[in-house]
Amino acid sequence: MCGGNKVRALEFLLGAVTPGDTVVTLGSRGSTHVLATAVHAARLGARTIAYTWPQVMNPTALAVSRAIRGCCTAIETHHALAALARYKLHRGAQCYVPMGGTSPIGIQGHIEAGRELAGQIQRGELPTPDTVVVPLGTGGTAAGIAMGLGVAGIRTTVTAVRVVPWFAAPPWRIPRLIRAAGLPAVPVRVDHTAYGGAYGKPLDRGRQAVAEIGLALDDTYMAKAAAVAMALRGPTLLWVTFNARALTPDLATCDRPAT
Repeated sequence: MCGGNKVRALEFLLGAVTPGDTVVTLGSRGSTHVLATAVHAARLGARTIAYTWPQVMNPTALAVSRAIRGCCTAIETHHALAALARYKLHRGAQCYVPMGGTSPIGIQGHIEAGRELAGQIQRGELPTPDTVVVPLGTGGTAAGIAMGLGVAGIRTTVTAVRVVPWFAAPPWRIPRLIRAAGLPAVPVRVDHTAYGGAYGKPLDRGRQAVAEIGLALDDTYMAKAAAVAMALRGPTLLWVTFNARALTPDLATCDRPAT
């Protein structure tokens, strides 16, 4: 919850934060991005102001929402566009973390992730997959992994499973992120079959996929990506962005493996 793919971007986005700073971010009511930002900002001695909006709640999202309330200095909840407008009023804050951590700076962490995967493939630690399946939120993870693999010359593709409404993941988002970075990238295909009509809404086929795989995967992102991955033929790598760790009352222990 406090790790996973979010830390990849936060390592860069929070790099200049010092004790006493204010970090401003935004996300849905049960956003793991907001939670991870607040947790790691607090570890650096900073406070976090979060702007959130309602979403369909599932058990994981409810747990995350409770944790957000416990570690943010201030939270305002509005409709999504109003939350975004309020968030933009803080452009003068010491640290302004965009939705999902997706920015030219934050995406550097996901490029490194793709390069790490490429290194594992090149060392023979796993076969080259036909495709790498990742959930698609704001696009930073999918675009970064595609570039990390592309830079290394790996011949594969990325399948980005959309779990958010169109306004959060417009069709130009991933190509624009890749063009802005100016790096080679493997092809990215966006899969629209697992959205389910609302962000956070569980899908039966997602839960069935989780039962088959036997991993602790959340309903908002990874269960939907898993359902798509299970239906593909050929070698497929499912990139787990949710870290499946215990969310405990003491967030300092959130790196402890779940039991």
